[in-house]
Amino acid sequence: MGLRALGRVAGAELGKLGTLPAVRWTVAGTVGASALLSAAVTNAALGRSGMTEAGAAETGAAGAVDVAAAALQSVGLVQIGLVLLGILAVSSEYADGQIATSLASVPDRMLFLIGKTVAWLGAALGTALLGVATSYGAAYLVVRLDGAPARDGGEVVRAHAGAVGYLVLIGLLAYATAFLLRNAVATVATTLTLVLLVSPYLARFGGAARFLPDIAGKQAFHLGSLPPGALSPGTGILVLLGWCVALLLLTGVTFRRRDAG
Repeated sequence: MGLRALGRVAGAELGKLGTLPAVRWTVAGTVGASALLSAAVTNAALGRSGMTEAGAAETGAAGAVDVAAAALQSVGLVQIGLVLLGILAVSSEYADGQIATSLASVPDRMLFLIGKTVAWLGAALGTALLGVATSYGAAYLVVRLDGAPARDGGEVVRAHAGAVGYLVLIGLLAYATAFLLRNAVATVATTLTLVLLVSPYLARFGGAARFLPDIAGKQAFHLGSLPPGALSPGTGILVLLGWCVALLLLTGVTFRRRDAG
């Protein structure tokens, strides 16, 4: 497997992703939702003016809005877009038998899988970067238009880089799961049930739940002091990365052995 061959496959797969209307709409919707959600959260923070416990994360004692904290509140919902992007990249292969054509063009299954994964990572990274940047920009714009004082915590760059990494990796988790299940509906149900229902419920009890992929990964963009027993941002993102690597290895093994259909 040469780098030149890998580059050709990755380029072809990236071009293929770009031709899918569902992928284009998902990317646009994810970036747009980032801005809208961030603006809504920031506007709510301005209304609270730091007077309630819920507003304390986004506002200071003098009513100054922490733009970074407000912007990062949208990541929990924006992750749905990256999950869907991961699923769409795989389901498009299996929905109409395209996978057979793809493997006829690239008989080396591992070359195809790695090339497709590299292409998807490029698309996901671009989407995550745009989403996080747009989220911050929308929060900052709302604060400035309101005329309220703005402030940023001391970990803005680290937290936003962590948010980008989290979004890409949680999407990669869905991408690998989609290859294992080979069914878009089953993958959507499995992934979103985990990140939206199961994990938030188990997080209330602490303990081993902190090592679940999404709970651990969200530590990467945590601002402020950590609660007792919580994973550090670096440890959290490494735990999520470990989940992704494990699923990708399992995907590679099963993809090589199963039939293309």
